[in-house]
Amino acid sequence: MALGNMSEGLIRQRRNLISVSGVLIFLKFAGVEISKLSFLGLDFDELKNPSAFYLLIWVAYFYFALRYYQYFWQEGRSKLTSYYISGVGHLTIDKVWTNAKKNKINGEFRTYEPNTLEELEGNDWKYEATYRKADGTETVVGKVLEKKERVKCRVNTIINLTFHTSAVTDYLLPFLFAIGALSYCFTGSTSSLHWAFKASFF
Repeated sequence: MALGNMSEGLIRQRRNLISVSGVLIFLKFAGVEISKLSFLGLDFDELKNPSAFYLLIWVAYFYFALRYYQYFWQEGRSKLTSYYISGVGHLTIDKVWTNAKKNKINGEFRTYEPNTLEELEGNDWKYEATYRKADGTETVVGKVLEKKERVKCRVNTIINLTFHTSAVTDYLLPFLFAIGALSYCFTGSTSSLHWAFKASFF
């Protein structure tokens, strides 16, 4: 299972959010103190209010976070939902088939129904398996897919999406990285959000 290609807009916003989050983490982790700045060939030998520079980075952080969220909501959310539902459906129906086939008491397994996730869920997870005995007669046996088996299918789908596809790194990693940067850099250094806001306005 592979996720579809990301649009150029989403890739751009993803890159911007990861980059600014990385800068904020680096500034605090390295203990960077900015006293001079060079921009467009102009050298600013002394910054009397370096908090303004940090505040500018934080403004960019929140802007890029908002932009990425907007692109994700329009594009990434539907893709993730589609692949999750598809994965759950595949594993659930495969589990029903396995449960029905391994029951040898009623004869040779022939078929089962319902055979889609939507129909199975609408039928309160009840399904009927058909078996053919040695004399040619068929027996229909009603079964229920247990809750623990349904939960296992959902958990396995999440694991598959996380480790066997690019879902997490493509769409969710930027959110996790941004949240981590906000938590780590909220306070505790001159580049923190708390200090930059307080020093700039109070």
